[in-house]
Amino acid sequence: MASVLSNITVAEIMSTKVQTISSDKTVEQAHNSMEAKGFGGLPVVDDGKLAGIITRKDVKNVDVEKRAKTKVNAVMTQQVLTTVPEERVSIVLEKMLKRKVGRMPVISKTGAVVGMVTLADIDKASKT
Repeated sequence: MASVLSNITVAEIMSTKVQTISSDKTVEQAHNSMEAKGFGGLPVVDDGKLAGIITRKDVKNVDVEKRAKTKVNAVMTQQVLTTVPEERVSIVLEKMLKRKVGRMPVISKTGAVVGMVTLADIDKASKT
C-alpha cells in the first residue's frame, strides 16, 4: 500500500469543501455542525488562518449542560498536525498513524485551510 501512496499527493485525495468553525463559537454549535454533516472534527479558523481543531472527543469531554456556554477555544487542540497539498500521501499516513489522528487539515503557504484529508480518504486512495 505504501508504494501506491508514495505516488499520490494530498491534493489528489483531499476534500476541498471544508466546513470550519471559529474559536468564539460554542461547543454545542461545533457538536451540531459535526452531527449534521457526519464529521469527526472541524478545523477552527480565525481571521482566515488555522487556529486549531475540535473533534468529537473534545466535545464529549464537555458536560452536555455546559456545551452551550463553553467556547470552542477552551477545548480545541491548538497544536494541529497539518499538511500541504504537495505532500505525498505515504508521508501523511505515517504522520497520522504516529500521532494517532484521523484527520489532518491541508493548509496553504499563507496558513489558510484549503482542504482536509482523513484516514478514510487514504484508505480509498490505496484501493485505486
